[in-house]
Amino acid sequence: MKNGFMIIFISAFVLVGLGTTGCDMLTGLDEEGKLGKSNIIKDIREKGQSVANVANKDKGTPASAESQSESFSEQQVAVPAGPRSYSAPPSMIISPDLSYSAYLKTSKGDITIDLFSSETPVTVNNFVFLSKEGFYNGVKFHRVIKDFMIQTGDPKGDGTGGPGYRFADEVVSRAYNRGTVAMANSGPNTNGSQFFIVHGSDVGLPPAYTIFGQVSKGMEIIDAIAEVPVERSRFSRETSSPQQDIVVEYIEIIEGS
Repeated sequence: MKNGFMIIFISAFVLVGLGTTGCDMLTGLDEEGKLGKSNIIKDIREKGQSVANVANKDKGTPASAESQSESFSEQQVAVPAGPRSYSAPPSMIISPDLSYSAYLKTSKGDITIDLFSSETPVTVNNFVFLSKEGFYNGVKFHRVIKDFMIQTGDPKGDGTGGPGYRFADEVVSRAYNRGTVAMANSGPNTNGSQFFIVHGSDVGLPPAYTIFGQVSKGMEIIDAIAEVPVERSRFSRETSSPQQDIVVEYIEIIEGS
């Protein structure tokens, strides 16, 4: 009974304990504040949001295709609103007749990602737009958890930033395999620019993140990034901040017929 009470108390604290500081709070920490492989909360999100408790893996129902199309129709033109910031999601620039892949040049080596443009056209379009804009150039991998995932896409480099807009989820019935590429978010329909690449083979994530690609070349680079020493984040108790800067130097989009 005592253990049950503690789980409920901790879960409630995590769900409501985030203020305006943008901290990323996790349970499942050991006494030293490190994330053990067996007790990590398998959740990807941008900082500054509530975190689901361990006992309840249900992240809610993703938005329907109808509600997605309605939300996208409201804002279709991306207008620069300052350095690495836009006033709205981009209009559609990819073609349904073409295939797309992304070549990531990182400070650790090269990674190629096949993009699922037919399954997640809005998400891939967003990624292609930001890549061609140079948005990701020089952006750090700010969150690294070996055997779980590596996360990047935040121009601030601390997990709190984005492109200045949000867009809706796209439902994909795919598993989170090694090399899966998916959007990080702060809840339903809050996608922006941050994304993660799955490192582990059994990460147990819920279907709450839009999967939009798969690493086809360079998994050894993902492994190398996952091996870098990490320290406790300045914004949370999570031990996931790389002790050395690992950056995306640039992303080249490759189109195929």
